[in-house]
Amino acid sequence: MIPHSRPTVGDLEAAAAAAVIHSGQLAQGRQVEAFEAETAERLGRRHAVAVSSGTAALMLTLRALDVKGGRVLLPSYVCSALLHAVHHAGATAVLADVDRVDGNLHAEPAATDPGMQAVVIPHLFGQPASIDSSSWGGAAVVEDLAMALGCDGVGTAGVASICSFYATKMITSGGEGGMVVGDDDSLIDEIRSLREYDGHDPQVLRWNAKLTDVSAAIGRVQLRRLDEFVATRRGHAHRYHQLLQDTQLTLPPVSERANGYRFVVQLPDHCRLEDALIHMRDAGVICHRPIDRPLHRWLRIADAQFPASTLLWETSMSVPIYPSMTAQQQDIICAALRKLVGGGAS
Repeated sequence: MIPHSRPTVGDLEAAAAAAVIHSGQLAQGRQVEAFEAETAERLGRRHAVAVSSGTAALMLTLRALDVKGGRVLLPSYVCSALLHAVHHAGATAVLADVDRVDGNLHAEPAATDPGMQAVVIPHLFGQPASIDSSSWGGAAVVEDLAMALGCDGVGTAGVASICSFYATKMITSGGEGGMVVGDDDSLIDEIRSLREYDGHDPQVLRWNAKLTDVSAAIGRVQLRRLDEFVATRRGHAHRYHQLLQDTQLTLPPVSERANGYRFVVQLPDHCRLEDALIHMRDAGVICHRPIDRPLHRWLRIADAQFPASTLLWETSMSVPIYPSMTAQQQDIICAALRKLVGGGAS
């Protein structure tokens, strides 16, 4: 069975983790500090704060921005982690529809609402979104880089950017982990304060959201391999386009800035997504809906208000792509897709 995604870890990561284990310093320490410095430098930011997950990174950032009681703009077609982070920060989520081609959020009148304190902008599936801070009124822009590490020109537009190092993201810190990067000294200091409670006033709500030195050591190795991962993923994406360009599938946009994190196709009208997932599994290939459910459906808002998000959710299928995928596996995947939809012009 060809998996949908797979972490790319090996001897270098194992050796780095083992060295930390043998050192006896397992919790947050010098490895975390080094990982923070290296990530900040990679993304062209002054500071970085390592935390336990991407969700924690966003939640702590929103808490530090003091959005409690305010409104935060999110795209509907996105992982529910963003909704959890907004609710934990004590704010109300305001949903917007997305572009039907790349799935990314675009400026709209909702952003000029005086009660809109922040907008979270993901680069969906590793396709860079257009970010113009002036388009969002007075709302603080937070870039979500959970899928976008390695994309060209991302991570510097907002007041902060958040990263996820989950097992199947562009890089991993051993299964879980996250980071906030930014330039504002006071904002970063507040996030550092909120991620741990030791030595702080217990009357101010804080969390234990630290990253371990074991995780950071793995993350440091992975960060050094990021360019390698991006190049391999881009190569796989290019080959998918070559092998599938004459089918009835709608293929993802071609962008030199994309990192190849996901390869998401849209099915033609005659293919039901549920049937397509079963067909691919029967062919030995695990595919998924790239988004479990759009946020407007979780919040029981009518589909008619979010036509692009609904369309993408009903027709989009994510096919396997990861650095260790072989050409033979890709041939099997494409053969199954061609059998599913047939050839001909897309």
